[in-house]
Amino acid sequence: MNEKDAHAELSSIRDLMERSSKFISLSGLSGVLAGVYALAGAGCAYLLLKNHSWFNLGSPYEKEPDILMQLFLIALSVLILSIVTSYWLLCAKPKAGRKMSGTQ
Repeated sequence: MNEKDAHAELSSIRDLMERSSKFISLSGLSGVLAGVYALAGAGCAYLLLKNHSWFNLGSPYEKEPDILMQLFLIALSVLILSIVTSYWLLCAKPKAGRKMSGTQ
């Protein structure tokens, strides 16, 4: 194998590695932050429900009908924060890689 063939082979391996690294879906940090958001949402839901007795006769929603809406908004907030953070970290990751390699 001459030097030209070896260089071409290395270049094709490098291209293959670069293309395969583009399919890494999410960073570990996005998963950790989604977990933090979920814990914060669970804490908010706990504080919201802390004063309501689930063991009384009748539905707790009769006393405060908007509690389901508040719980839904907490869940929606956690979902949106998780998606936005994952997207932001996914977009920030390739930019950081280009800065490190010197290409732009």
